[in-house]
Amino acid sequence: MQEEKKICSNKKSKKSKFLNRASNLIQLIQAKKYIYWWCYILIFLSNTACKHSRQLSQTAVNIPSTTVSTFAEIDSNSLFFSELSAKMKIDATLDGRKQSFNANMRWKKNHHIWISFNILGIEGMRVWIDKDSIRIIDRLNKRYIAKPYTYLNEVASIDIPFNQLENLLLGKLIMMVPETTTYYVENNQIVLKSGQNNYQYEAKLDSLHYLPSLITISNPLFGRNLKATFSDFRSIGDGFFSYKRSIIASDPLHNMILDATFEQVELQENLSYPFQVNSNYSREE
Repeated sequence: MQEEKKICSNKKSKKSKFLNRASNLIQLIQAKKYIYWWCYILIFLSNTACKHSRQLSQTAVNIPSTTVSTFAEIDSNSLFFSELSAKMKIDATLDGRKQSFNANMRWKKNHHIWISFNILGIEGMRVWIDKDSIRIIDRLNKRYIAKPYTYLNEVASIDIPFNQLENLLLGKLIMMVPETTTYYVENNQIVLKSGQNNYQYEAKLDSLHYLPSLITISNPLFGRNLKATFSDFRSIGDGFFSYKRSIIASDPLHNMILDATFEQVELQENLSYPFQVNSNYSREE
């Protein structure tokens, strides 16, 4: 009898812990104020590498001498694929409130991005993003949320088309073109700067293989700032990618810190992207 009570107590404790952590996850992801941060998080999370990749060599290459050649160098290091899957661990802190969870991502290039967020091995949320929509299955609260993709741009006050989101998922720059980007070398490191629609962009490139190691985005008008750092670069095919990310985002009232570590990425074909919505879930559109 005592053993049965102990098992029952452990089950209740695990369920309570899951519900508490899942509730925190829902608040982190769905809070309207943080939608633009989560867009950037998606952007910076997925610059990944294959699970069989090798470590970077420490042989320096010639520094690109112009803005045009720098952009070309970044393009040449990009990964070409049709579909990929990835697993990652994420530690997030929102206004001092900490939360850890796992995420599985599947991505069909030029079509859609599918992400499942899990806590203690139980899925709490599933997200679908394509060029037309952002959809969320909230299993904890039994609801389905559907918004047009443009809603993300409205909340963020910045236009990030789906193809540009994919470019940054590949580790390429957005909102920067050679013709309007300032290029200079500082301490043997390339720095790129640009500005558009009240936003200021700066990128510092890794001195070995010239991929972004630091990206900052700021909007002085709204007091929004984001700083993303990239480390643990590894190679896949002809490209190089970061396994670890750190993001700090803030506005006048809130702060978010996020650390992400990729554990596994595979290039695949014919992946499944299940997104069935329970007919009993409430709907928000």
